[in-house]
Amino acid sequence: MPRRKSALQQKIDELTKKLASMREEALKRAGYKEFGTSQVASFHGIIGGKNNTYVDAIREIFLSPSQFIAEWKEGALEEAESRDARDRETYGRLYQNAAVHRIIRLLKDPLVNSYVETFLERNFCRQYHARTRVKPEDALWELWFGAKNQEYGLFITPRYDEIWENDVSEIRRVSFDYWTIEHVLTSGLIVPKKKRIHKIKDLDHLFDLYQDVFIRSTGSSYSKAFGHRYEEYVREQKFPLAVPFMIPEFRYEGASTSHKYRLDFTILSANRGCKVGIELSPWSTHGRVLAKKKLQASGGESAVEKERIRKWEADTTKRNSYFKQYGITTLTFTNSDLKNIHECFANVVEYLQSTGSKRRALPDVQSRIVGYKLGS
Repeated sequence: MPRRKSALQQKIDELTKKLASMREEALKRAGYKEFGTSQVASFHGIIGGKNNTYVDAIREIFLSPSQFIAEWKEGALEEAESRDARDRETYGRLYQNAAVHRIIRLLKDPLVNSYVETFLERNFCRQYHARTRVKPEDALWELWFGAKNQEYGLFITPRYDEIWENDVSEIRRVSFDYWTIEHVLTSGLIVPKKKRIHKIKDLDHLFDLYQDVFIRSTGSSYSKAFGHRYEEYVREQKFPLAVPFMIPEFRYEGASTSHKYRLDFTILSANRGCKVGIELSPWSTHGRVLAKKKLQASGGESAVEKERIRKWEADTTKRNSYFKQYGITTLTFTNSDLKNIHECFANVVEYLQSTGSKRRALPDVQSRIVGYKLGS
C-alpha cells in the first residue's frame, strides 16, 4: 500500500498543477515563442536564481509564504532602485535594461505575477522546515481584549464549531505575520456569543473602531493620547500592515466576564519573540488611597499604610502574573513620565519596529511594483 502523502507534499503537488495550468500563457506574456522544457527551465531560473540575491534565504526566518514572497519582491525593488540611482549618477539617465528590470516588468502583468508568486510559494513549501520557526505559544493562539462587556477576540485561524476556536492545522500556513495589523484585517475579530466574524475592512475602519470603541471605553485621557499617537505612527510607515497591532486592554483571563487583570496596551512580535505590556499608571488611579479619612478614623495611619501596601502588591502581582502566564514584561509610565505622552510613546517605538522595520505585507509590496516607473 503506497504511503500517504503529507499535507505539505499535497500542497506542493497542488501548486505544481496550478503552475502547469498557467505555464504556456505566462511564458507567452514573458516573451517566449516556444514553451518546451528548456524555456520553462530558463524562466524558472530567472525567478528561482534570485532567492539569495533578493532575500537572505540562509539567515532569515520566514513565517509564511506571503512573507517570503513579499521580501523577495522588496529585494527586487531595492535592487532596481539601486541600479537606477547608479545609472543616474554615472550616466545622467536611466537604462533599466538589467535582469531585475525585466523581472519588475513581468510582475506588473497580473497573470505572470500570479505564476511567479505560485512558483515562490512552491519553493517555500519545498524548503519549509528550513525557512520557518516554531508557532506561537499555545497561550497566545487566542487573545481577548477590551473593557468589561466589550471584549473582542483575536484568533489566528478562527472557526466556529459550537464555540470559537482556532483551526490548529492552519496556524503555520497563514499568510500574515502573527499579531500584526495585517493579522487583524485578515482574521477579523471575534465577539462572544456571535457566530460571525467581525470583519475589519481597512486601516480607516480599524482605527475608527480602535479610537471610538476600544480606547474610548477606558475613559482614560492618557490611553486616548497614546492610542492617537499609535495611529499616527502606523499611518507614517511604509508598510503599515506589517506593524504590530498594539492591543488595548489585554485581558489576563480571556473572555471571562469577571476577569482579574487588563494591561493598558500590549505589543507582541512573533518575529523577535517580543512581548511587552504597557501600563499608564498615574498616582490617582494606581496609588492614591480612597476614603483616607474613614480609614484613619477606624484604624489610624497604620490602616492607611496597609491600604497603600495592598494597592502596591496588587499592581506587582498583576505584572508578575502576566509574565508567568504569557512571558510579557511590563513597561510602566508614572505621573512624571505621563507629563509628556509623546516621549512615553517614543520609548515603545522600538517594539513596534521589531516587525514593521523588516517585514513587508505582500499587498503593499505588489502595489509598489505596479506603480514602479519603467521605460518602454
